[in-house]
Amino acid sequence: MSNEPHVLIAGGGSLGNVYPGLSIARRFLQRVPNAKITLAGDGRAIERHTVSAFGLAYATIPRADSPQGVLSAPGYVASNAAGWCVSHWLLREQEIDLVISLGGHAAGPVVRAARASGVPYVIIEQNCLPTPATLAATRDARLVCVAHEESAPRLPMGAPVLYTGGVGRPGFEDAFGDGSSGWRQPEPNEAGRPRLVVLGGVGGATSLNASMPQAASRLGEALSGWQIVHQTGDGWLTETERRYQEAGVEAVAVTYIDELAHLARETDLVVCRPSGSALAELSLAGIPAALVPDSRRRDALHQENARLAELRYGCPVVQESEGDFSKRLAEQLAPLLIDSASRQRIAERLAKNSQPHAASVIAEACCSVLGVAAPGGQGLRRAA
Repeated sequence: MSNEPHVLIAGGGSLGNVYPGLSIARRFLQRVPNAKITLAGDGRAIERHTVSAFGLAYATIPRADSPQGVLSAPGYVASNAAGWCVSHWLLREQEIDLVISLGGHAAGPVVRAARASGVPYVIIEQNCLPTPATLAATRDARLVCVAHEESAPRLPMGAPVLYTGGVGRPGFEDAFGDGSSGWRQPEPNEAGRPRLVVLGGVGGATSLNASMPQAASRLGEALSGWQIVHQTGDGWLTETERRYQEAGVEAVAVTYIDELAHLARETDLVVCRPSGSALAELSLAGIPAALVPDSRRRDALHQENARLAELRYGCPVVQESEGDFSKRLAEQLAPLLIDSASRQRIAERLAKNSQPHAASVIAEACCSVLGVAAPGGQGLRRAA
């Protein structure tokens, strides 16, 4: 390894598989300022922009979704073969010293290339249920960093597991990572009203865009006095605004919320997908949430995350695939909108389980893998 180690962080596919990498990269660079870090994704413009704005290099790894029929199978094979070839070339030509896998589109081909090339790699598992890619790559991993201690028994026997807690985006670390683990009273917002934030459009969460306006209409008096801020994602802003207007509900709809951590300080309740990154950020901020697992997923990751959040924190879970989704969403939201004590109980449980130093712990562990001294350690704790 050179005096300037080069670390490749592989993720992408959604910003939830990018933001944790930015937090880890920042903590690693604090310990090894002369290091070079590249983040690999699937080439989406929003990923490239986000990574470049953070000051890191970005690499595109070709990949394709699972084929839906015989005719699409050749393209799937060709694209993923290209991903492996590009990953192998990147590891060799860029002299990568360590790979950090966040999961997501680029992680699979990069980790497979790292195994074949003998490049050490560390796996970050943000979900309660380890992904198939994590299970397949665990054998040769130097370390598997898990966000939930429940993940450890689900990994192969003898896996090098380290419990770190979940990692959020850098803005959440800055806003809420002061080391305190208590509940924070939401700060007053400019509207002077309690705020409900709906995170639609994340990872294709268009069902929230389609159904939340009708659910808001059903809520009636329970929603009186509340402000709704609804993130729609690309291509859904105009349609979502139209649906709110037809439902007779006032809402602020935006394509993306860039400063989500700032908004989180002034937020009383969230509706979102139960991704690993989302749970980490809800815990850091101590914000109660109603969780809507993505019914399109075949891997049960959202279902397991939601089940954990429901049992441990008391977060209500709404299944979008059962009956009238907008009706059930309204039924689950109504008690939380009306009863501030219920919101506070969930928020306190989330905040109590937050791990504000997760990114630092992972950065230190990566330094250990590379044999680089890391000053000011937070301490490492192996999972049982």
